[in-house]
Amino acid sequence: MEENKYTQDRQTDRQTDRQTDRQTDRRGNIEYITLLSVISAFAVVSLHTNGVFWRFSTERYWMTANIIESVYYFAVPIFFMISGITLLDYPKRYGTKVYFYKRLKKTLIPFLLWSLVGLLFRIGFVKDIHIGDLSATYIFNGIVETKFVAIYWFFIPLFMIYLTIPVLAHIEQKYKLNILLYAVVVAFLLNACLPLVHNVCLPTVSFPFSFDIAKGNLIYPLIGYVIANSNISRRLRYAIYGATILALMVHILGTYILSMEAGKIIQTYKGYTNLPCVIYSIGIFLFFKENCERIMSFGWVRNLVHGLKSYTFSIYMLHWFVMTFFVTEFHINTMSIIYRLLGPIPIILVCIIITYLIRKIPVGKHILP
Repeated sequence: MEENKYTQDRQTDRQTDRQTDRQTDRRGNIEYITLLSVISAFAVVSLHTNGVFWRFSTERYWMTANIIESVYYFAVPIFFMISGITLLDYPKRYGTKVYFYKRLKKTLIPFLLWSLVGLLFRIGFVKDIHIGDLSATYIFNGIVETKFVAIYWFFIPLFMIYLTIPVLAHIEQKYKLNILLYAVVVAFLLNACLPLVHNVCLPTVSFPFSFDIAKGNLIYPLIGYVIANSNISRRLRYAIYGATILALMVHILGTYILSMEAGKIIQTYKGYTNLPCVIYSIGIFLFFKENCERIMSFGWVRNLVHGLKSYTFSIYMLHWFVMTFFVTEFHINTMSIIYRLLGPIPIILVCIIITYLIRKIPVGKHILP
């Protein structure tokens, strides 16, 4: 009798989960993830067309570059946050073997393949690597240290997140949200808040504390999951939005003032796990989550977002190649504000065309999932 009751309870739980998932879809949660994925892809390209930020200057272009850099700084954190939402409940859908197979197929293989393409591109087009320099060690180090395509750096923390997720995903469902919320709060205080206070206010005081469970970029998938599964009151949302604006201003003005004083880029207020970025990324994520329905009510926005949603990963993978080709072949002035603001549009369009053509060949969907 007890065994039959247990079986019935398990079936009821699974039916409830499926009903909840369907209701979640109808409420538009999948749409806000899609919207944020598209926005983040555009932001990543914008960060890289604005790469002159890293060439410090007292000229006007660096002032605008600092603003653009700070505004689009949420791109990679939100990508990590989306990973938390989509993966931290994977045991509801499939086993751990399938989980790792999907990660291998969708990210690791493309990363390895396009890193090698990047090496060939650097040899044949950029011409800053010579065939005589090649060795097995050189190639291996170039891939894992992302030397061939520097913008692929985000894959390394992403892979570490993937390795950690199975541990967190198997926390019992009824405790998971509270446990992850606890981890987010402690990591926010010890890994984001206190280090900035230490650097700015108490640089001579020793600060040996950190919360290793959610250290580094791992805080972002946990934040994404907590926000996605929590009902946040209007008052708290508005407080977060206010903190978001303040964090952006601190990032922009703090970096500008300190850098101008030092005559070089000072990164006291920069860094993806630094307090300004963490708060700013939370605010951006929450804003688009809460306002997705209103934003997507415009037909042209909905069509654009859904038209781009299957290309976001390809845009991440390809845009450096397209951008480098454009800048080199057409002698583009990378300091131009027009290029830095509007350049992402043709770059993304070319990435989409390349992806479309590659996917037409038999193994194309494995090359660019």
